[in-house]
Amino acid sequence: VHVAGLPEATTCAWSVPEASGGRDGSFRTAPGAEGNAHLVLYGDTRTNHDDHAAVAAAIAAESPDLLIHTGDMVALSTEPTWQTFFEILAPVLGGTPIVPVIGNHESDLLRSWYLGWFLPPGGFEDGTNTSFDYGPARFITINVLRDPARPGFIDWLRAELAAARARPFRFVLLHHPLHTFSNHSPWEDGREFVEPLLKEYDVTAVFSGHNHCYERFDVEGVMHVTLGGGGAPLYGISQHAIPEEAGLLQAEGKFFHYLALDLSPQVAHATIVRVGPEGTDVFESFDLMPANP
Repeated sequence: VHVAGLPEATTCAWSVPEASGGRDGSFRTAPGAEGNAHLVLYGDTRTNHDDHAAVAAAIAAESPDLLIHTGDMVALSTEPTWQTFFEILAPVLGGTPIVPVIGNHESDLLRSWYLGWFLPPGGFEDGTNTSFDYGPARFITINVLRDPARPGFIDWLRAELAAARARPFRFVLLHHPLHTFSNHSPWEDGREFVEPLLKEYDVTAVFSGHNHCYERFDVEGVMHVTLGGGGAPLYGISQHAIPEEAGLLQAEGKFFHYLALDLSPQVAHATIVRVGPEGTDVFESFDLMPANP
């Protein structure tokens, strides 16, 4: 069901009637450029469903306005695996919209499931590269499963990044990290074709997953954050450190987690919430400042 034309920053009620009693709830629509918002970002939930459920319960307690998933939502795209994913996230999704990034476990070959569930808005090609505004931020999602050097992609990305200058915060969402020391190596094609544009267009931060750990790198003022602790088996940290990039690493950790992002036009405050058997605690927090116009 595609619903359009809703007013900004408004709580909207929904109801799905059924013979068995149905279900209802409410959600908050996106604020405008001058508004505030509370977001949660996390990724890699494909296996270890009990661990994902613990992370989901902690996210539900946040009551976020928007949930962003950095990919690998399921292990393999089938109806049962997606049903399990939605059942685990049901306490969140009854009141919070979700925007996902396609990961390798969603599979480019099986992307019909992903597209069928989430109906991405228009963008480059099939919508797995797209953008959206939320409060004072523009988000641009990139499909790392395809060659960034293919015709038209970089031109599309440049145009999106130029348009993002209308908002004080510019965020890029993708599955494979551009900077990481963990199990999987960095997205090399992205480093060659995408990363040079990040500084040129004043991108605030890049949020990714793929490696099942937490990492934060500061690369010439662009923050790169790996959020792979949503439930999949955890990977080690600093497994494949790149010596010449050691000074870029700001923080890392092997634990289940999510990032809570409080957006205002003046500052984006990020909190890394660690989820463990004893509950939750704050691993670290940091502020992201708006770019120059």
